[in-house]
Order: sequence, then structure tokens, then C-alpha cells
Amino acid sequence: MPLPKALEGDRWTEEIARKMLPLLVWCAENEKRITYGQLDSELQRRGLGHHVNVVVYGHPAGAIGDAMIETEQETGVKHPPINALIVNAKSGIPGSGCDYYITNHLQGRPTRDLSDDDRKSMAEDTFEEIWQFEGWRRVLADYGLQPLHGAIPALM
Repeated sequence: MPLPKALEGDRWTEEIARKMLPLLVWCAENEKRITYGQLDSELQRRGLGHHVNVVVYGHPAGAIGDAMIETEQETGVKHPPINALIVNAKSGIPGSGCDYYITNHLQGRPTRDLSDDDRKSMAEDTFEEIWQFEGWRRVLADYGLQPLHGAIPALM
């Protein structure tokens, strides 16, 4: 499978999404969540980007979620929304911007308006599916992306 349309292009959103995805695959394989601040720091530490206000990472996170939906539609294989591993530092769960991806994955009908309790419950179910999914390395290979070398120190 070629790179999904959601990750194609040279805009900041798509470029950072392609750089974020191997970090998220590492998180998935190591059963970790990553906060927006940790993501920003790790991208800088690896020389993959410069500091930005963490709220703008929602755009590349959404592009990754869209890519999982595209891949699922093309392959017929259910791909959990790995972008859900990017969480709020205080709550430990994804923000409301991820509601669409979580509900699309778990219920097959996306919504953008979960209550905090529903979001927490559905996020926990989604984390488990992401961590159990065994095809993350294949996703990277299919997209022409390299897996992460080394760990993410802030998550060890």
C-alpha cells in the first residue's frame, strides 16, 4: 500500500505526521502513551522538528487518524487509531479531537461529542486494541517509513 493521501504532501502537518508515526508505533509496541509535550520534546531531541505550541499537534495527529481509516478501507484490515496514544498530560486520555477516531473505530459510526466519562472508557478500550495490534511495523513499511531507533527516554 502506498502512503495514504492523508500523509502525502510537503505541508508541516503531513511532514510532522510522517515523523510522529514511528514514535507512535514505538509507543504502541511498548504499551506507552505520550503527552503532547513529550511528543514535542522528542521530535526536537531527535532533530525532527522545532518547538511549537503543543495544541497544533492535533492537526498531524488527525492526519494519522485519517491515514489509519484510509488504510483500513483499502486493506479491509481494522487498524486502531494509533493517534489516540497522544494524551493530555493531566487526564492521561486523548482530547476531544480524537473522539471521531475512537468512536469510528469502536462503534463504526463517528461522533465528535463524547462525555468525559465515555471518552475515558472508550480510550482505555482503544489503548488495549492499539497495544495488541501486531501490524504496526508493516504499516510503517507499507508507508515507506522507518521504525524508530532507540527508545523515547521520557517514557522509560
